[in-house]
Amino acid sequence: MSALAGLLLSAALLLAAPLAAQDARLAERLPAAALPGVSAAVAEARAQGLPTEPLVQRALEGAARGVEPERIVAAVREQAAQLRAARDAIGADAPEADLAAAAGALYAGVPAAELERLRDARGGRPLAEPLVTLADFIVRGVPRDVALSVVLSLVNARLSDRSFAALRRSVAEDILRGLAPAEAASYRARNALLPRRPRPRINTLPPGSGPTSVPRPMPPPRPFL
Repeated sequence: MSALAGLLLSAALLLAAPLAAQDARLAERLPAAALPGVSAAVAEARAQGLPTEPLVQRALEGAARGVEPERIVAAVREQAAQLRAARDAIGADAPEADLAAAAGALYAGVPAAELERLRDARGGRPLAEPLVTLADFIVRGVPRDVALSVVLSLVNARLSDRSFAALRRSVAEDILRGLAPAEAASYRARNALLPRRPRPRINTLPPGSGPTSVPRPMPPPRPFL
């Protein structure tokens, strides 16, 4: 799992474990040489009011993959820096899930100024779903400008969080069926903005040959560090 994968997962599932449970996970599963550095980075992030679950998940990922201890520590520190940059972009009072999603968007190449623009358009509503959608589109091959335009138009239309999640699934399925990423995102966005219009199913493959499970965010392959 790449850094972006961890951020997207944490943003989607950030009902974080209790802090004691986090510490226990690190103590039980990290190499002894990595534990002091990771624990220090997590403690520093917690003191700064940053979400710590993405950092814990990053460390556990490295341990599970047998990554060298120094690289685990470096990766956790890098992820903490991304979370700090996300907070600078969307505000210190942003919920933890929004920060994790914003860090994922920054990692995917979204400029901080565009995050600020989305935050303002959202009008104080949670940002996690739009930002997870934005990052997911980009890593699936939707050009960044197209992804930004689509998500901003949906934010301005006050699309619900549930609708953003459904849109991600539809676009992912369309791409898996062979539709160009930009076309899939634009088509589904137009239909989301026109809910009364019939939404024909796009199927470029024979019946029964499409995906059998709901696609999850698919970041590009990337070394741990």
